[in-house]
Amino acid sequence: METIYTLKKQDLKPWLESLAQDSDVYVPARDRDNSLVDFFNLSEIKDDLGFGQGQEKRYVLDLVEKTKRSPKQVMYPHWEDLLDFSYEKDPENIEDEKIKLSVSQEAPNSIIFGLKSCDCQAIAKMDAVFGQGIVKDPYYMKRRENTVLISLGCDTVFEDCFCTAVGGSPYGFDHTDLGLMEDGDHYVVFVYTKKGNALAQASNSYLAKADAKDGQDYKSRMQERGRKASEKMSSMWPKTAVEDMAEHLNKAFDASQWKKVSQQCISCGACTFVCPTCYCFDIRDDKDNRQGKRYRCWDFCTSYLYTLEASGHNPREDIQKRYKNKVNCKYNYNFQRQGHLYCVGCGRCVEVCPVDMDIRQIVAAVLKSKQP
Repeated sequence: METIYTLKKQDLKPWLESLAQDSDVYVPARDRDNSLVDFFNLSEIKDDLGFGQGQEKRYVLDLVEKTKRSPKQVMYPHWEDLLDFSYEKDPENIEDEKIKLSVSQEAPNSIIFGLKSCDCQAIAKMDAVFGQGIVKDPYYMKRRENTVLISLGCDTVFEDCFCTAVGGSPYGFDHTDLGLMEDGDHYVVFVYTKKGNALAQASNSYLAKADAKDGQDYKSRMQERGRKASEKMSSMWPKTAVEDMAEHLNKAFDASQWKKVSQQCISCGACTFVCPTCYCFDIRDDKDNRQGKRYRCWDFCTSYLYTLEASGHNPREDIQKRYKNKVNCKYNYNFQRQGHLYCVGCGRCVEVCPVDMDIRQIVAAVLKSKQP
């Protein structure tokens, strides 16, 4: 899609509110009560959401800082019911018992506004996990089909950002529906998909179509700003050859370095909870008398229980084995399966780790060893 629009900043609030009439609109906002930035449903906080720093509201729209959690929770909740079940007896034959199942797939129309490009890359990777192959995940895919992504380019680079080191870009709009660039008193809106085009056309009260000359100028400026942000990030953390990383990690699989780099890990799971590409889950039944629910919840591979077998044997009893699996999952195994690293360089794991583990330093240390 080559269509480009502009949106006045003063129209951002009414535009989002108009979209919220037909969809669940999620926006990044800072909660003044705890100072954390997260995605919130606009309909739930709109009366207490400020669109400027001077407004005394509990929540303030924040389009600079990255959210504490990733937006994957919109399509892939950390806890969701899969089905209800009940045991029913045949009144004419009391020995005959049947199981009645009721499947619920709630998938409202959703719009995620203000994503960073790393989060859009992450959602594309989640799409590959749940949406490719013979068996697709109906719960994830239904939500994903009903979700529109509106991302915003990054001009501010934080110390824990490293998307350029893993093949990304601060202005990488490859996997978004609409991409926004801040430009003075307005935003430039780039259309990339049919979903984005449909939403833009339905927003003609707020979006003004740019002419060809201005459109070309906007694209040039976007590329230049992306280049500057990428250069700044690259100066903070060197790029590693993505295509060589899996091969190097295979060679380093039995390296003694794994024990050293993993000894700090306390298996708390904080990194998994905030990671935009972790997708492992557990399925359990919650039964009360003759009825119950089957639910799915997130799981994490650094947990001792993750690979604990019914016999009591655990093939990954030691943390170094579990942490090695985590790193290889991001930088090796999924690259072999999908052709992409499953780390997007958002840096959330670096930020939340209670023992200050930095996955960039760990990967670099292991790659240097390569030998046992």
